Amino acid sequence: MDEKIIEKIIENEIYAPVNFADCEKTDWGILFFDEHNPACISANHAVITDPGTDLFKAAVQTRDFYLSKSLLPRIETPFCGLTGENQIKALERAGFFREYRHKAKQSEAERKAAGAFKSILKEAPGDEFSDHPDRFENRVVCMIKTNPAEQKKQGPLSVSRENYFGSELCKTLFGTDSEYIQTTVNRLCLSQKAHFFVGRLFGDGASICTVEEGKELCRLTNVFTGMGFRHCGFAEKTVGFAAFEHEKNCSKPLYLLTENPRLTKLYQRAGFEITALLDKPFSAVWREQK
Repeated sequence: MDEKIIEKIIENEIYAPVNFADCEKTDWGILFFDEHNPACISANHAVITDPGTDLFKAAVQTRDFYLSKSLLPRIETPFCGLTGENQIKALERAGFFREYRHKAKQSEAERKAAGAFKSILKEAPGDEFSDHPDRFENRVVCMIKTNPAEQKKQGPLSVSRENYFGSELCKTLFGTDSEYIQTTVNRLCLSQKAHFFVGRLFGDGASICTVEEGKELCRLTNVFTGMGFRHCGFAEKTVGFAAFEHEKNCSKPLYLLTENPRLTKLYQRAGFEITALLDKPFSAVWREQK
């Protein structure tokens, strides 16, 4: 594993929200915010980049900043274990508590896929992978595009780059016309640092993904297939098209992060290879004290 490229990926992940949110830098990190899109967590959180900072003071500054904008205060640390007892207590003194996101119960097929995936990881060169389920569940897979993408022929599903994510497409894919999803994607489209790809089946939106350009790297993200279009290869075709377009138009390395072991083979067919496992970012959210 190339430690330098991993460091660049982590740095790119930290600053990725600049493509769809405003930001203010501090001496301990960065504050991302979008007052017009308060429901978007990615656009509204603080990142602590200095591990030696006074966490209590940083947390208080974070709390006051977001509350002044009528936003929910949230703190993240980038793929590192800010989990020491003293550190957590410092955040709790300021009213921040670790955020545990709901994990849906796995089906038998998903458990088998996860088991097979861990076997693949143990064979990956240049890194050590644990078979402990807790460690696996708290990590994300980093994949980097190293091989040419296979450009498949257009058929009933046609894939193209688009510049607008409207309510009709949102409803088809997500079953809702969620304003915050539309706002986030459309701000990405307008940033000129992101390419938005849509796979349409006879004109109806079936799958999407975006390629976001950073300072030294690009990342593939927002890969999603509508509920009624899954298990048909549409995501693979959309991702493959996006990866192929990236090859033609950009020399920066392309990477992705995924928590879904079932998708790794899809990405491998698009030219990506498993590079490493990264710890999930630590996340803490502020709770009003009574």
